[in-house]
Amino acid sequence: MKSNQLNAVSNAHATAEQVAEAEVLRAIRDTAFGTVEIIVHQSRIVQITRSEKVRFDKTA
Repeated sequence: MKSNQLNAVSNAHATAEQVAEAEVLRAIRDTAFGTVEIIVHQSRIVQITRSEKVRFDKTA
């Protein structure tokens, strides 16, 4: 591969990483009570699972 092609691949990879990182942050911000699970394979985020708890007041 030529240098320009390597840079394009590297930039595409960086963009994908930035998108994944932004999604992790969004999942955390959007979860009031619960868990955010991040699955990583070979140092790359491949899955984000968000579980949210809904709690009800006992007096209601």
